[in-house]
Amino acid sequence: MTTVCMVVHAEGPGDLGNPPRSVPPGESLLLEERGPAHIIVQRVLTEGAQVPEGAIDFREPLRTQTGTHAYGSKLLDQRVLDEILAGWLLNPLLVVFLVDSDDSKPNGRKSLLEKALERNQLEGAVGVAVKEFEAWLIADSSALSTVLGGSKSSSSNLEALPCRKAKKLLNQWSQEISTQSRGLADIRKELASAMDLDTVSNLCPSFKEFRQALLSVVT
Repeated sequence: MTTVCMVVHAEGPGDLGNPPRSVPPGESLLLEERGPAHIIVQRVLTEGAQVPEGAIDFREPLRTQTGTHAYGSKLLDQRVLDEILAGWLLNPLLVVFLVDSDDSKPNGRKSLLEKALERNQLEGAVGVAVKEFEAWLIADSSALSTVLGGSKSSSSNLEALPCRKAKKLLNQWSQEISTQSRGLADIRKELASAMDLDTVSNLCPSFKEFRQALLSVVT
């Protein structure tokens, strides 16, 4: 079985399972250490490219020169991008970037990240969620019902929602059902596991584009 080694960078720590954690940079992540971004990437590969789940080795991202994680706007800083990517040059792997477009044009952020991969001689895929990653998580009404209960429904035109609206909806719905043993991070992971990838692709063109980009790199 060929192992697919990957590292996932996401704009928000909640997308990666709410680190910090005790995993050293570059080391493999256990199942329980993965976040919704890892789950979505894994499902795209297992369902779309028949890559066995056990053959996907997610690694902990490398740190900046100051020892910090690269979140938020840091992922759009060329200097920071080179710091967290250059360390893989001797041990290359696939790099996945997941960022939000917010109120910016997605192509600009996509181009910046693709150029960083090229500059550091690495392969990977870039996803720019319009306008935010949470839009993908709440796109499938059936998954919302399964995970959240009731008849939660989001807009049929999710990518036209105002910036941060999808985040607010997901936080509101999650807080209504969260418990001490089932926190907001758990609910996000459940949604990533339950959502139908075809449904999300149909409702969120940015997810469809990312899905195709990731599959093209692996296949």
